[in-house]
Amino acid sequence: PPEYAAGGVVILIIGLANLFDMITGANGQIIISSIYYRFDFYSSLLLMGLAIVLNLTFIPKFGIAGAASATALSIFIANFVRVVFVWKKLAMQPFSLPLVGITVNAAIILYASTFIPFINNLYADILVRSSIIATSYLLVVYVFSLSKEVNQVLDTIWTKLQRHGNN
Repeated sequence: PPEYAAGGVVILIIGLANLFDMITGANGQIIISSIYYRFDFYSSLLLMGLAIVLNLTFIPKFGIAGAASATALSIFIANFVRVVFVWKKLAMQPFSLPLVGITVNAAIILYASTFIPFINNLYADILVRSSIIATSYLLVVYVFSLSKEVNQVLDTIWTKLQRHGNN
């Protein structure tokens, strides 16, 4: 219904924030495991402070979308600070060229999935749509070797299937 339309924007904003958090989230564990463990406390304080200030600023102006934006921006800034810290102090960083390929692949597959016609049965639609999206995504990741781990797992599965087929 139209009254729930704002929810879609909120889900998108929070989803993107969580995606960025997942991509950069190991930095907190890296910092805690290093001699700079105290920095994790300070970056967490930064996250909390940003969340409070941005929520107080954005919610009155933008409502629920403001709350989502404040949360997303807080997560982005705090994680960005952690990424820079780990990069400068420990000479490590989570980003690589294959990650760009994986992100572009995900965006293209997501956009292309909007053209898949809907099936009247919800469960059949979820099954078919998810299968097409997952297969397409894995195929592109495999063909372009965007993830060594994914390629190793798929090669192992393929080898086992071939052995099973020969028996």
